[in-house]
Amino acid sequence: MALKEYNKALLLQPNNSSYLNNKANVLREMGQLNDATKFYKLALQFNPTSVRYWCNLAKVCNENNKFQNAEKAAKNALKIDQESIEALNNLGLALENQNKPQQALEIYKNALEASPENAIINCNIGKLYFVINEIQQATKFIKKSISLNPNLVEPYYNLCEIYDKTNQIDQFAKTLSLVPNALNKDPSIQLKKGQLKFRTKQYIECIDLLDGIDVQKLPITKRSILHELLGKSLDYMQNFDKAFFNFTRMNEINFDMAYNFEIQAEPYKKNIVNLIHNFTEQTYSPKNNSEPKEKGSPTFIIGFPRSGTTLLDTVLRSHPDIEVIEEKPLIDTVISSLNEPVSPNTLTKLSQTQLIKLRNLYEEESKKLVKQIQNGQIIIDKFPLNIIHVPLINALFPESKFILVIRHPCDCVLSCFMQNFELNEAMVNFLSIKDTVALYCNVMKLWSIYSEQLILNVEIVKYENLVSNFEETSKKILNFLSLEWDDNLLKFYETGRARNKIMTPSYHQVTEKIYTYATDRWKNYSKNLKTDINPLKPWLNYFSYHEKN
Repeated sequence: MALKEYNKALLLQPNNSSYLNNKANVLREMGQLNDATKFYKLALQFNPTSVRYWCNLAKVCNENNKFQNAEKAAKNALKIDQESIEALNNLGLALENQNKPQQALEIYKNALEASPENAIINCNIGKLYFVINEIQQATKFIKKSISLNPNLVEPYYNLCEIYDKTNQIDQFAKTLSLVPNALNKDPSIQLKKGQLKFRTKQYIECIDLLDGIDVQKLPITKRSILHELLGKSLDYMQNFDKAFFNFTRMNEINFDMAYNFEIQAEPYKKNIVNLIHNFTEQTYSPKNNSEPKEKGSPTFIIGFPRSGTTLLDTVLRSHPDIEVIEEKPLIDTVISSLNEPVSPNTLTKLSQTQLIKLRNLYEEESKKLVKQIQNGQIIIDKFPLNIIHVPLINALFPESKFILVIRHPCDCVLSCFMQNFELNEAMVNFLSIKDTVALYCNVMKLWSIYSEQLILNVEIVKYENLVSNFEETSKKILNFLSLEWDDNLLKFYETGRARNKIMTPSYHQVTEKIYTYATDRWKNYSKNLKTDINPLKPWLNYFSYHEKN
């Protein structure tokens, strides 16, 4: 009704900026974000000095995942009013969503200094502190937000998110119990209630709760979470067709988000294809390193995502003589300092001085991530897709060891498809079974080339052996690392529960005792996978996967 009234008014006064802005507000509330953006811009043509209109434009651009546009609009508002809290908040959100956390943090701090009792700012700075892994600060600010205004949904949602990701399930439940009755039916709160049911293994109740949510009333990012939870709950209930439908829907939503974020799969795929070409066409003979052998070279856990690397990480970090760096792109930082793509020619041309400089860069960055290293402790860099950078790692650290974690290729691919990964150029390759299979085949082709050309100190660990014969497999890995057995490894799940924040989708699985449910899961989905997995057959043979492992 309101939209019709504004349309009538604009027929009489088409240049009325207030009517244009108010029509945009109605369109935004209706979820028509592109049309809302158009009318905010029209309003600004006739009143370009309105802070409110610029803030509204920034807000709708943030909601529509147009973060660069949101940043520009917020900055235009701040040119007019440097102390506009709404403009600062929208600018912080825009920067945060462009992966500029430190810049966003400074903006939020400025806003907080100007308005310390603003519940929304306290919530947003708390959420950002969680992103940068400052858990205590995150909890403090979000709790303050709730105390300042207990009738906002997002602070409860974000506090539940912290407790979920840090495996504090009792606090998760307590937070939901504090939600006011007026908010209890909100779709975001209902989503968190469903997630709590999932975490407590009440899968039927989880499904019932999530099925009752009007999906269209959730922001797009939360819709993908809903379908992920439904898919995984249905998987546990052995309703595999409906589970696969929900995983497919989750990935369709993520595909749309990746498109809006302008995240493309092609650059990552092209990089791997180029590496295959370069290391096939060019002869690569690693240099004989005449420098003194490196003391304390890191060990690298590599593999394909969802192969069991997070499980192994948690097991090994239970040992007192092991420190693990989890999912930090240290090698990517080294690569970004090179002036040309990695190839045999690039590596051959590196002088000892350059290698030392690159090694020092890696070590400087790694020291920012780990506590004081004790004498004799082993550093393990766990980043599965470092598998594509093995020649560079080998050139930097000739004495390094590699642990290659392998899982049945069909299970590995399916598990990637089932995960709601944070979107980036690598992870957007997992939004369909075909694309996941293609990436798996190319990554493993690259590994096969590397393993033929390089003399590597590598231990291959099968996920299936780790979960079916845990102690023997773990002892074999420790022997490879020249470490003695420690009984703490038997209680690795307690290590998982004690960790502040686990950076991968396996954060809740590694807090449980060993289970074999996920072994051969792909067989439950064979009719859904169809012929899409046929290209994996050579890798079944390559890694000696037969009917039984």
